[in-house]
Amino acid sequence: MEQLRRRRKAGWEIAQELGVPLSTVSRHLQALGLGRLWRLDEAEAPPQRYEHAYPGSLFHIDAKKFARIEGIGHAIHGDRSRKRRGVGWEVVFVCVDDHTRLAYAEVLPSENAPCAAAFLERALHWFEQRGIHCQRILSDNARCYESKLFTTVCQSHGVRQSFTRPYTPRTNGKAERFIQTLKRRWAYRYAYRTSAIRAASLRPWLHHYNHQRPHRALGKQPPFARLREARQQAA
Repeated sequence: MEQLRRRRKAGWEIAQELGVPLSTVSRHLQALGLGRLWRLDEAEAPPQRYEHAYPGSLFHIDAKKFARIEGIGHAIHGDRSRKRRGVGWEVVFVCVDDHTRLAYAEVLPSENAPCAAAFLERALHWFEQRGIHCQRILSDNARCYESKLFTTVCQSHGVRQSFTRPYTPRTNGKAERFIQTLKRRWAYRYAYRTSAIRAASLRPWLHHYNHQRPHRALGKQPPFARLREARQQAA
């Protein structure tokens, strides 16, 4: 089973090839520490982990597209003939503080320059209300982050811009990791009936993430606990 997994076989493919239930395959893969395919890549090329020394020294910015919702999809009701087409997309922009993992996110209609610049303005204000002033942001090379609008917001707040190297998303790993959590714990966790309902649930989920959800990289404490520690150390 391990050899099949290391050949990048999906769980259902391994179950089919070995003639065993998928639940059995999943249980064994979890025991091997290979429950997710990305674990293979991480084992072969361990990521370069780092953490900036204090809140605000680096923010990670990223965005993720999600399909708009007009009703329960075939993944829930099982009838592909009822699949809706042409509904469109919306974008979730995220901003994560490197030191505390404190996160801010918004659902916006597009990944364009006006949306990105407006998001950054609100994100910086949100963090500043919590005593965190951003010094530098890291993003990929999407056009919206290289736009004049986005650069102007950075300059007006005294924020320096940095960009990841092309085709190296792990360079912006904290934003990528947060998006994975966002997908599993918010976007795809419930059968939302509309995009508006999903969007409305983002703010309370973020509050739970920042104030209550244990974060493994923070010693199983939530981001706000890390922020309190940083404030105490700076006092």
